[in-house]
Amino acid sequence: MEKVEKEYNQAEETVSPAPGEFRFRKGERLHHKAFVSRLFALGKSEYAYPLRMIYLVESAALKASAVKSRHVEGSSPEEVLRLMRTDRVQFMVTVPKKKQHKAVDRVLLRRRIREAWRLNRNPLRRLLASAPEPLTLTVAVNYVSSEIKPYSKIEEKMRKLLDSLSEKVDEAMQTRPKSDDKES
Repeated sequence: MEKVEKEYNQAEETVSPAPGEFRFRKGERLHHKAFVSRLFALGKSEYAYPLRMIYLVESAALKASAVKSRHVEGSSPEEVLRLMRTDRVQFMVTVPKKKQHKAVDRVLLRRRIREAWRLNRNPLRRLLASAPEPLTLTVAVNYVSSEIKPYSKIEEKMRKLLDSLSEKVDEAMQTRPKSDDKES
């Protein structure tokens, strides 16, 4: 009996997340006008009703070049992102007033979408951290339904979108030339 409990506790320990792993930090919020406009201009789209995800995978150098500021000129791309307090993954949610007329409903849906993102994003973050070249991911999620869906449905669709996005990021990492290949 003790052996079973010990195995269960060991399995539980390996699954438990690191402290702070599920926090939604300020640096992860997408709010910089240059990054948002770049996302909607160059991003690709995935769709799983009632959510539409627009994403852009790019090198840290390209993202940093979108910022024009005297404070960051001459800095490395990683340094620029650090100075701007941005993470490698940035996220925003939109719930259009045209679909949800009441502010209370829009806020409820934004909270549900943010929570689904917060709880399911970690495999994607680990994948980006393992990239040989520093990559950044910018994501916007739009709620496209005129009905208020339950959290379980939103989370199911968010998982589907994040799985698809993980595959796309993995493909981008495989097709992207390594920095050693460029020099030779």
